[in-house]
Amino acid sequence: MENLEKSLSAKAMGSIYLHLLSIKLNWPVRHFINGSSTCSLLGLKDECGYVSASLILDSLMKYRNQIGLYGYSINWGSISKNEAISNVFKSQGLAQLPNELIFNIINLIMFGDLENNSNNSNFIVSIFNYDQFFKILNNSNYYYLFKNLFISYSE
Repeated sequence: MENLEKSLSAKAMGSIYLHLLSIKLNWPVRHFINGSSTCSLLGLKDECGYVSASLILDSLMKYRNQIGLYGYSINWGSISKNEAISNVFKSQGLAQLPNELIFNIINLIMFGDLENNSNNSNFIVSIFNYDQFFKILNNSNYYYLFKNLFISYSE
């Protein structure tokens, strides 16, 4: 339970407090961007707190958009230079993201021509090893959802 509290307070509660302060103090926020994780979509074994915190960030950005405030949540794949963490993502079929790609995505979201509305509050940024990814998904309830999703975007 202590790990859950640490994950939620550091990641999710910090973002919620900034959201509430921006409203209370009437800050003209131009860029409210959260760094979430693909694990909020795929799950991550033994990391309930991290997954929950990422889901809260995703939901908060959706909520901000619905009430007319700026907000994006970027669901990053593997960005850690920590070998143990990178290996966890790699075992799920998610390759390490190059730094240049990370900065280009942030630049696109901050300065690109993206509409800020409730339909565009989350972006998935990840490099998938599809063979490994689908091997893991094959036995899950999400297999058909992801299989159809990736097929439709690759055609």
